[in-house]
Amino acid sequence: MHTHIRSKVSTLRAKSNSTPAFTLVELLLVIAILAVLAALLFPALSQPKKRAQQIVCIGNLHQLGETLHVFLVNNQGYPVVLASQISDAPGMWDAQLEQVKSGVVTTNDQFRYHGLWLCPSVIWSAQNSNHKSYGYNAFGRLVTPRGFNLTDLGLGGDPHTYPGGPRANYTALPESGVVMPSDMIAIGDDFSGTSIFATTEGGLADFEKKGNTLSRHSGKGNVVFCDGHVESLKLRSLFEDTDDEALSRWNRDHQAHRM
Repeated sequence: MHTHIRSKVSTLRAKSNSTPAFTLVELLLVIAILAVLAALLFPALSQPKKRAQQIVCIGNLHQLGETLHVFLVNNQGYPVVLASQISDAPGMWDAQLEQVKSGVVTTNDQFRYHGLWLCPSVIWSAQNSNHKSYGYNAFGRLVTPRGFNLTDLGLGGDPHTYPGGPRANYTALPESGVVMPSDMIAIGDDFSGTSIFATTEGGLADFEKKGNTLSRHSGKGNVVFCDGHVESLKLRSLFEDTDDEALSRWNRDHQAHRM
């Protein structure tokens, strides 16, 4: 009897000790499958985040468009690209708009990195880490045989020197100076890092060196027009196309300027 019981116990121990385990090959196969699944799921999981960031950026520009309209009404003209320190609204164009929003004259540039001035998608390279999120269509666009040039066709005003010395760098552009506000770019995602919405001689290739230009909004740029509406436009259409439709929306006279 005891011998029979011992035999059964030994059998049970043998079965418990023979429980199958993963081999190294099987373990590596499982890890590989998990890696493939993660790679497949990552884009799907990241899309909602990108979409949310896009919505925030569009909302920022919509609010900036509203602020621009208030400035226009209060000052009978668009912000100049740079106003003298003795003017009612001194500083760069964005400092002038920030004064409208906050009610106080800004004394530093920290406002540019918070709130509606900050696009949540923007990533600058280490060399350009202090760049801003949004740029002003201050100069418009002119096509020359060598490429694109900045002119006085934008919203930033005309260079001017008053008798007795410079009192302000630019004369403000009045509301009537924009022929078609619904098709005139006002402010957009800054890809050049200059706080001016403009292209460079190297086009998108130059932008890519400074940050996540092409991936920021899936190859698009968010833009608010002078009438306050916001569009998401393909970067090539914004910065490289030279047809009349693409060029005219940069310029206050709604003309495609070429030399």
